[in-house]
Amino acid sequence: MHVLLTGAFPQAVWTIAQRLVSGGHKVSLLGHIQAPHASKKGIAYHDIDIGSNEAVRWADSIRAETVIFFYSWQCEQVSSRTSALGSLLDALLRIYRQSVTSGAGRFILITDQRVFGVNQACGEDESPLPDSSDGQLIKTAEDCLLAQTSGSMELNIIRVTSLY
Repeated sequence: MHVLLTGAFPQAVWTIAQRLVSGGHKVSLLGHIQAPHASKKGIAYHDIDIGSNEAVRWADSIRAETVIFFYSWQCEQVSSRTSALGSLLDALLRIYRQSVTSGAGRFILITDQRVFGVNQACGEDESPLPDSSDGQLIKTAEDCLLAQTSGSMELNIIRVTSLY
């Protein structure tokens, strides 16, 4: 299976990609992250701004079967991160629409638990009530994606404790 990893990459993205390759998958990374010192066999890396038209064209050309979009950032509240999450929302929606058009079978959105307020337990059956600007942007990203879901593609949202 061809897997596209994109979004706000955690430093662990190279490890994630290598494990996917070890599992027999073809992996492409689209976005900005420091390239490893040694070439990673089986991983295609494209250092492109994911909000650009070039990124959407490139993502369309590879015809990934699964797209994993990292919409998580550092989990501590940092005011400069909020603007990055806001611009990432536009890229998320563009990549999602492109994935539907190109026939991807699955889209996975990785967010984090800041979508919940500080007084919430972060349970699977609990509705998020964010109380920070980062949490509100994460909730907006999840809601926008759910509103655009296509019956032709499986959508998963995974909220992690922290990738960083």
